[in-house]
Amino acid sequence: MLNIFTKEHTIRKWAIAIEGNKDDEGTSRFDQFILLIITISSIALAFENPLNNPDGHISYILKNLDYFTTTLFLLEVFIRVLANGFLFNGSNSYLR
Repeated sequence: MLNIFTKEHTIRKWAIAIEGNKDDEGTSRFDQFILLIITISSIALAFENPLNNPDGHISYILKNLDYFTTTLFLLEVFIRVLANGFLFNGSNSYLR
């Protein structure tokens, strides 16, 4: 990862363990969880409407759900970059 942690570093091992081992189809539980969060976020976007009351209950729930999913997506990027590197780190780099 950005030449900060070696493969033997505890933090990088932690990120690799969270990302998990891929099965025969190339997915892990981490990947499945992120796909679930993407689905939930997409459904929430379908409920957003500019005509909704900005101070209403639905707007409040959708806004907080947006903050929650955005935080999870940022954590996903952080974990994947820690585990696989960001760029020019082989075929598993985050940006390849």
